[in-house]
Amino acid sequence: QALPWRDASFDAAFSMFGLMFFPDRAAGFAQLHRVVRVGGVGAVTSWVPLDRVPPLFAIVNALVNATSTPGSEAPPPFRPALADAGDCIAEMSAAGFSGVTCRETSFGYEAPSTASLWAHAQRAMAPVALAKLRHGERWPALSARILAELENKLGAGPQHVEMTALLTRGERRS
Repeated sequence: QALPWRDASFDAAFSMFGLMFFPDRAAGFAQLHRVVRVGGVGAVTSWVPLDRVPPLFAIVNALVNATSTPGSEAPPPFRPALADAGDCIAEMSAAGFSGVTCRETSFGYEAPSTASLWAHAQRAMAPVALAKLRHGERWPALSARILAELENKLGAGPQHVEMTALLTRGERRS
């Protein structure tokens, strides 16, 4: 949110799945705009909501189910910032970028089993990795409960995960 480079230092600048987590996204977009020269390009990527990625959505739900205390109210569904093309365009435009466009791009990967998908999630999905650290020695039992829920919901076999990102691009014209 406070880049160390002088104004108009770059022909292009980007934030790959970072700006969506900034506490002050407007400041992040403004800094991106500031360091790009006139005629240069800024680009920002963010993820679509998890409910559009069913296996990952199932993982988050199973995590919440396993780690919530009985009788407590479930947290509201997590919706990442910049998860909608309209929001992406509006926020980048507000920072001064012109001709802002946003498009979806997807890639898929295959997990050989639900168990391997869950093992990967414990290393690569921040909420899961943090829960694993937070629950310490309780984690193996919680992990087994989560895997059982996932296999019940998704089956034990191979899993296809289609990840969709929003790619937002704008030009600095002044």
